Amino acid sequence: MYQGHFAAALLIKALVGPSIPAWPILFGSSILDIIGGLDGFLGLSIIQPDKNAGPYMYSNFVFIDWEHSVLMMLVWSCIFGWVGCHILRGFSKEAAMLGAASSVVHWLMDTLVIAPSGLTLYPHGTYHFGLGLYEKYPMGSWIGENALVAVLSHIAYRIMKERTGADISTALILLAVLSMLMSPWTSPLLLVAHMHEWGWLDGILGAVQMAGFWTAYIVPATIFSKIVDGAERRVTGSLKKS
Repeated sequence: MYQGHFAAALLIKALVGPSIPAWPILFGSSILDIIGGLDGFLGLSIIQPDKNAGPYMYSNFVFIDWEHSVLMMLVWSCIFGWVGCHILRGFSKEAAMLGAASSVVHWLMDTLVIAPSGLTLYPHGTYHFGLGLYEKYPMGSWIGENALVAVLSHIAYRIMKERTGADISTALILLAVLSMLMSPWTSPLLLVAHMHEWGWLDGILGAVQMAGFWTAYIVPATIFSKIVDGAERRVTGSLKKS
């Protein structure tokens, strides 16, 4: 899942209100895949490009245990929260907990779409699970994810508008753009799958995947955070002036 993670993070942020900045939650929702990109570069994870693996990931998750197994998901979520709380300035304990919780929500959403062979309890575990909706219902799962994004983002928008007056409509527009970009027809991963098939990525696939994962998560998470926090600051500033 991709855009669904950002929509869930926006809803979590809306529910907790302006007391917690957006970026711990948005980056918490992205941290597993950011680490996954690094793992792929280091050869710890194996994500095989496949032009026939829809709906828009065009990849087979052969081995992602070092960030998406139950054990490592919990480890990385706790590390993210701990680093934020004890090293990064202005990162409260509450923000750390919400960042970790957002990471767990990310993983739970992935269990809906990733094939059973992709998820396990711990690295190299023998028990695998996952509903595998991407594999069973490629087009239906993409439509369903976009419907979920629409519902979650609309609820987040309404909550923030009613509670604080903050307008995050720009964030919703960005979500819509991401949803359309990550479609079965326009997904950049389809191009990667073709390039891999043609042999153009021999020896550099891991680097390309890491660059793609980091760009796909770090850039939107940063923009979403600035949009949401900026909207709340504008409301706070208006209240102070009045």
